[in-house]
Amino acid sequence: MAVIVAVEDDPDVHQLLRLLLEDAGHEVHMATEALVGLDLVAEHGPGLVILDVSLPGGVDGVEACTRLRADGAHADLPVLMLTARAREEDQRRGMAAGASDYLVKPFDIVELLGRVEKLLG
Repeated sequence: MAVIVAVEDDPDVHQLLRLLLEDAGHEVHMATEALVGLDLVAEHGPGLVILDVSLPGGVDGVEACTRLRADGAHADLPVLMLTARAREEDQRRGMAAGASDYLVKPFDIVELLGRVEKLLG
């Protein structure tokens, strides 16, 4: 079992992520805003962070990823960007911010769980 922090503001995807990850045996902490997600990372020390790109609250997922990478304690933490932003430019931006992987919505459940397990090592 791994600890995962997921930041997703869409209520349906939020609930789906929680159910899928908990059913896979993980401890899941959810947030709908990036800053709350960063607080959860500091509090729970997860093995993986899942970030949406478009988030309310003034800080998007790319900025949150950049902040994680700048924080020495979490610089190597795997980050999966899970977003509807499918343009190549968006993917480059996410990866340049330090994302470990980038998955576009709508996503295949088996693919998501496979990537989660791969990132958890």
